[in-house]
Amino acid sequence: NIKHKALAPGTRVLIVDDFLSTGSSAIALGEMVEEAGAEVVRQVFVIEKAFNSGREELARRGWEADAIATVVDVVDGHIVLAEGA
Repeated sequence: NIKHKALAPGTRVLIVDDFLSTGSSAIALGEMVEEAGAEVVRQVFVIEKAFNSGREELARRGWEADAIATVVDVVDGHIVLAEGA
Protein backbone atom coordinates (compact mmCIF):
# COMPACT_ATOMS: atom_id res chain seq x y z
CA ASN A 1 0.00 0.00 0.00
CA ILE A 2 1.35 3.43 -0.96
CA LYS A 3 0.64 5.05 2.42
CA HIS A 4 2.81 2.48 4.19
CA LYS A 5 5.66 3.02 1.72
CA ALA A 6 5.48 6.83 1.93
CA LEU A 7 5.09 7.25 5.71
CA ALA A 8 7.20 5.54 8.32
CA PRO A 9 5.48 4.72 11.62
CA GLY A 10 5.93 7.58 14.07
CA THR A 11 6.32 10.24 11.36
CA ARG A 12 4.76 13.56 12.38
CA VAL A 13 2.64 14.97 9.54
CA LEU A 14 1.42 18.48 8.79
CA ILE A 15 -1.44 18.31 6.28
CA VAL A 16 -1.83 21.39 4.06
CA ASP A 17 -4.89 21.67 1.83
CA ASP A 18 -6.69 24.37 -0.08
CA PHE A 19 -10.21 24.24 1.34
CA LEU A 20 -12.04 23.09 4.48
CA SER A 21 -15.80 22.76 4.30
CA THR A 22 -17.39 19.60 5.72
CA GLY A 23 -14.03 18.01 6.47
CA SER A 24 -14.63 14.79 4.53
CA SER A 25 -11.44 15.02 2.42
CA ALA A 26 -9.33 16.11 5.40
CA ILE A 27 -10.70 13.25 7.50
CA ALA A 28 -9.95 10.70 4.78
CA LEU A 29 -6.38 11.96 4.46
CA GLY A 30 -5.88 12.06 8.23
CA GLU A 31 -7.15 8.51 8.55
CA MET A 32 -4.69 7.35 5.86
CA VAL A 33 -1.85 9.00 7.77
CA GLU A 34 -2.87 7.32 11.02
CA GLU A 35 -3.39 3.92 9.35
CA ALA A 36 0.25 4.12 8.24
CA GLY A 37 1.24 4.56 11.89
CA ALA A 38 2.09 8.24 11.48
CA GLU A 39 0.71 11.14 13.52
CA VAL A 40 -1.33 14.09 12.25
CA VAL A 41 0.06 17.08 14.19
CA ARG A 42 -2.08 19.74 12.53
CA GLN A 43 -4.12 20.46 9.41
CA VAL A 44 -3.80 23.85 7.71
CA PHE A 45 -6.10 25.23 5.04
CA VAL A 46 -5.97 28.25 2.78
CA ILE A 47 -9.74 28.84 3.08
CA GLU A 48 -12.26 27.56 5.63
CA LYS A 49 -16.03 27.85 5.36
CA ALA A 50 -16.78 28.42 9.06
CA PHE A 51 -20.53 27.89 8.62
CA ASN A 52 -19.91 24.23 7.79
CA SER A 53 -18.84 21.55 10.26
CA GLY A 54 -15.31 20.78 9.03
CA ARG A 55 -13.34 22.20 11.96
CA GLU A 56 -15.65 20.50 14.47
CA GLU A 57 -15.33 17.17 12.66
CA LEU A 58 -11.52 17.40 12.77
CA ALA A 59 -11.55 18.40 16.45
CA ARG A 60 -13.79 15.41 17.21
CA ARG A 61 -10.91 13.24 15.97
CA GLY A 62 -8.34 15.15 18.02
CA TRP A 63 -6.84 17.05 15.09
CA GLU A 64 -6.07 20.76 15.28
CA ALA A 65 -6.88 22.96 12.29
CA ASP A 66 -5.93 26.45 11.15
CA ALA A 67 -6.96 28.52 8.14
CA ILE A 68 -5.41 31.53 6.44
CA ALA A 69 -8.83 32.97 5.53
CA THR A 70 -12.14 32.08 7.14
CA VAL A 71 -15.39 32.66 5.27
CA VAL A 72 -18.18 33.35 7.76
CA ASP A 73 -20.97 34.17 5.32
CA VAL A 74 -21.91 34.88 1.73
CA VAL A 75 -24.27 37.85 1.35
CA ASP A 76 -25.71 38.82 -2.04
CA GLY A 77 -22.89 36.97 -3.75
CA HIS A 78 -20.18 38.66 -1.65
CA ILE A 79 -17.87 36.69 0.61
CA VAL A 80 -17.67 37.85 4.23
CA LEU A 81 -14.39 37.01 5.96
CA ALA A 82 -13.80 36.68 9.69
CA GLU A 83 -12.17 39.71 11.29
CA GLY A 84 -8.42 39.62 11.03
CA ALA A 85 -8.53 37.51 7.87
